[in-house]
Formats: sequence, structure tokens, C-alpha cells
Amino acid sequence: MELNKYTVFLEVARQQNLSKAAEVLGYTQSGVSHTLKRLEKEIGLTLFDRNRNGASLTRAGEELMPYISQMVQCQDHLDS
Repeated sequence: MELNKYTVFLEVARQQNLSKAAEVLGYTQSGVSHTLKRLEKEIGLTLFDRNRNGASLTRAGEELMPYISQMVQCQDHLDS
């Protein structure tokens, strides 16, 4: 199962910054941005409010956070 987009979501939520999340993940900032845009389009919700100071979760993002976190944790457990 491809959970990369969810890992990106979680790291941006942790860092509250696309550039910092990209650095941690070893991606480019534009790659992180594109991944988030694709995820938001896929689920039909805006997950982050982005501005020049960073990115913060929207209400929808906050509501999805525990489910996305659980999916990634389950996959990590299966992979180990």
C-alpha cells in the first residue's frame, strides 16, 4: 500500500512548514507541495492553510490527523 502521501501530510503537520518537512523527508519543497495538493484533490478537502510563515492544519486536517497517523503506524508495524 502506498502511504507516502500520508507520511508527507504527517511531517508537514509536525513541522508546520513545507520546506522543513521536505528537508526531514529528503524531498524538495515543490515535491512536498505537489504531494499535498494531490492528496487534497483526491479527498476533496483543504488540509492545510499555507502562508509565507508556514502551514497549519485546517479543521478538516485536524479531524483526519488521527486516522492518517493510525494508517501510517499500522503500515510501519506490518513492514517491520
